[in-house]
Order: sequence, then C-alpha cells, then structure tokens
Amino acid sequence: MASDQDLLMAFKTIDKSNSGEITADELRTYLYKKRYNELFVQRYLRLFDRNRDGKITLEEYQNTLKEIPKAQREYSQWRELFETIDKDGNGHITKKELKSVLADFDRFFEEGDSDYSGKLNYREFLDWLDRSQNA
Repeated sequence: MASDQDLLMAFKTIDKSNSGEITADELRTYLYKKRYNELFVQRYLRLFDRNRDGKITLEEYQNTLKEIPKAQREYSQWRELFETIDKDGNGHITKKELKSVLADFDRFFEEGDSDYSGKLNYREFLDWLDRSQNA
C-alpha cells in the first residue's frame, strides 16, 4: 500500500498549479496521459469531489482514499500497469509491447542515472519523474 508521503506526492503531481486543489482540467490532463478517457475523469471527480465544487482538495483526496479497500487500490495499480503496457488498448500484451516497455526502461536509466552509477537513487528517480511530467 502506498504511504501517506506517496499519496501526497501523487496529489502534487496532478495539482500542476500547486494550488492545493486538483481542478477538473488538471485531473483530465493527468488521466488522459495515462490513457484514460473522459468517462474515467467524470468517475474520479464524482468519487473524490465530495462537495461537488469541481475541485478535489487534499482533504477530499485523503478521505476518499481511506475508504477504498486496500485490495481494490492494489488491483487498480496492477490494472493501470497492464493498460500502460497494452499500448494499442486491445486488452492483450504482445511481445512487441513488452519489448517496447523494456526499451523504455533502458531510456529511463540513461536519462535518470545522472551520476552514471548504473543505479538510480531516490533523488535521481524523483528528478526523472519531474522532468518526464513536465515534458
């Protein structure tokens, strides 16, 4: 299960304006990058935006996540990984798609390993995430 710090980082990743709230547009941009459609955007808004003001506060985000059973959160993470690998969205992962992901990991290391150690420390990992989110 993700730690409180991980959940806060996820919130901040989506909150591009650093306003302390996730707007519908910020959520839409984030989910579209993850290959989710408008239906998912609306579902997430209904789930997290408790006061229906069109924004998700950190408090709404945290309170909602507390209510989602651990197994469901873990299943959702595996589903998201599967859908990320399934580039053509046909519900199957081919060898070609898997090889593409492995090539992405090679590029990830080349871009992220700033000290050329052959390993990524947590700071290098976060720096790479930040660069890739802003690209």
